[in-house]
Amino acid sequence: MAPLVPPTADQEDRRRTQTGPRIRLLGSPSISGQDGVLRRPRGNKAWGLLAYLLISMHAPSREELAELLFGDADDPLSALRWNLAELRRALGTNVSIGGDPVRIELPAEATVDVWKLTRGEWREGLEVLAEAGELLAGVAIDASAVYEIWLLSERRRLSGAAAAILREGVHARFAAGNARGAVELARRLVERDPIDEGAQELLVRMLAASGDREAARLQQRHAIDLISRELGTEPGPALRAAAEPPPTAAGGAGGMRAAAAARLETGEAAMAAGASEAGIRSLRDAVAAAEVAGDAELRARALVALGAALVHGMRGFDGEAAGFLHEAADAAAEVGDLEVGARAARELGYVEMLRGRYDNADRWLEQAIGLASRHPGELAWGYAVRGAARGDRGRHELARHDLGLAL
Repeated sequence: MAPLVPPTADQEDRRRTQTGPRIRLLGSPSISGQDGVLRRPRGNKAWGLLAYLLISMHAPSREELAELLFGDADDPLSALRWNLAELRRALGTNVSIGGDPVRIELPAEATVDVWKLTRGEWREGLEVLAEAGELLAGVAIDASAVYEIWLLSERRRLSGAAAAILREGVHARFAAGNARGAVELARRLVERDPIDEGAQELLVRMLAASGDREAARLQQRHAIDLISRELGTEPGPALRAAAEPPPTAAGGAGGMRAAAAARLETGEAAMAAGASEAGIRSLRDAVAAAEVAGDAELRARALVALGAALVHGMRGFDGEAAGFLHEAADAAAEVGDLEVGARAARELGYVEMLRGRYDNADRWLEQAIGLASRHPGELAWGYAVRGAARGDRGRHELARHDLGLAL
């Protein structure tokens, strides 16, 4: 192997010039280069303009931007041009921003905390959450009512994305055998919104799964009392069942393998017949038997069937379902079962779509479609769910395209 040669001064200078800016919009906004030097555009409206360009799903016209942010100026279009020039100065020469409609193009090396939170995988999202705050926190932007409504809705959406990152991290850590780390993230999720029943259910379930039954029961009682008192409603069955131990199976590996296969078949037949409770009981038994048998492929199939059954057959059990689906995705990857992996990813995308977290749904559904390339039935489901998700957001041409591929 050739020895490593340190870069020359010219190469290092070129690397610096090719490195994009690091843009932080969550919390106190900032722009920094590879050298760590902060570069701030002058004026709060420049930050508002930058956030809109980086987050908005469309390229806005100059007239739209002028009306949104600079309607109170003597010459709104001139004010827009000045603020665009400020952004160019702060972002550096390797960033393109301009045109009509106005587009911003960042180099591949650039990082934007909002993008990492909404488009990245959960580990990247956790890095952002370590120092993130509210979108454009502390920046007073005197803009139109339409812009204020957009900013408020984006703050809510990003808060939901942060919660989704924590949920995914809980499931991923638990599936990897890190029960303590899963409990830690579940606690952070509850701290964000103590009356979120799904978050409380997840924490109770992780405490129980980690072996701390007493802590799980205490948390369960606290959550039931809190939700009943604050919301005036009785919590659903998922929270009330969260502290219960999972089913266990006993017997030899060979017998358990046959039992797991039989329970899986019985459970899927019951779900198809509409007998959800009986079907889910059989599928839980199938997962437990497959684990005793040590059959990784059968376990992956049972996990994805159980997760899907909880999503579609039991109201309010989406959180538990997501946990099983994460485990199924990991198990399928280990044994190389692309079809099961595609189904698990597709069902996770469906769960995120139901919650209105479309960025996460897109990520899972893209993964599902990629894994299902050799399985036409699963590929059709992947396109169908993605078409539905795109239709929800008014992206009708893209939705029509996906649904046509599904057909």
